[in-house]
Amino acid sequence: DKLDIRSEFPGRGDYKTARFMYTQTDFTPAHREMTEWLLDSIMDQLTQGIADGRGLQAVEVRSLIDRGPFLGEESVEAGLVDRLEGWGAFTDRLDERQPNAQTIGIRSYLKRQSKRVRGPKIAVVTGVGSIMRGSSGESFNPLFGGPIMGSDTIARAFRNVRKAKGVEAVVFRVDSPGGSAVASEIIRQEMVRTAEEIPVVVSMSNVAASGGYWISCGAQRIVADPGTITGSIGVYGGHFNTSGFYENKLGVTFGRMDRGFNASIYGELEDWTDEQRAVIDRMLDRIYDDFVERVAAARNMAPEAVDAIGRGRVFTGVQAWENGLVDVVGGFDEALMEAKKLADIDLASGVQLVEYPR
Repeated sequence: DKLDIRSEFPGRGDYKTARFMYTQTDFTPAHREMTEWLLDSIMDQLTQGIADGRGLQAVEVRSLIDRGPFLGEESVEAGLVDRLEGWGAFTDRLDERQPNAQTIGIRSYLKRQSKRVRGPKIAVVTGVGSIMRGSSGESFNPLFGGPIMGSDTIARAFRNVRKAKGVEAVVFRVDSPGGSAVASEIIRQEMVRTAEEIPVVVSMSNVAASGGYWISCGAQRIVADPGTITGSIGVYGGHFNTSGFYENKLGVTFGRMDRGFNASIYGELEDWTDEQRAVIDRMLDRIYDDFVERVAAARNMAPEAVDAIGRGRVFTGVQAWENGLVDVVGGFDEALMEAKKLADIDLASGVQLVEYPR
């Protein structure tokens, strides 16, 4: 508003909240409701995790959380820490238990752990970042930059997996907040083709929401970490009218000519007309319906049931499991076990993990 830029970002679902950063100055009721249930789930996981690890009751941990942070001795008295000692005292104590033990750095440790394991091959395809057409890489946009999951790169990785000899299953490690619906569908289709030949299991990392969930619909199994942020079955789009900013703030004006009533539909110098809004609405409806259809087919649910938990709603991994959006709650190791099961590989046997792309 202060820069004289007008924003218009329609979407499908009151819970599709990413667009609200452009249009709202506070939580909407739906946004607040969703944030509350996410915080409740994460706090429950945090509390129970500490309780299990420290041999405490969850109610005790919740009280400790409200009293923290703790100073050193206080943390010992509360049962959150076993003892206080410096690094020298720590290594001396270890030396008493295991004389001549050596301290090694993380690089040396990892190098020693990287010996090739014999056994069946399982491909690990890794996709990180916003989903876009083209190649994976980095965006240097100062506001919205970061890693890019390129549909060309990930699709090619799945094609290479199908061509590779001896690969018996795939674990697709997803860490993405979403992005382009077209790019997401390109990746999903390649996953489906791969899943017709060998098992494909998705392992959700930090985030697998919106397009990150769309691409997950190409797998036979979906495994989410308890704290994964996922779901967000919805779509939004929009544009800015920056003419006031350029003219009133910078003194820059534009002369414009075009042919076709909707030639400027993706421009940034005027508001949409009612006819253009109708075009955008049709596009959003189609993308949302396609999203719901793919989730319904992948999860064996009625489209109405998907819509009931869709409309942009975001869940933690535990909540997604409760709503039928994931099959197993766990990390990469659990996803690997699911891949072994589907490929009829002995669960106790070692496997070779082959990375795509390298």
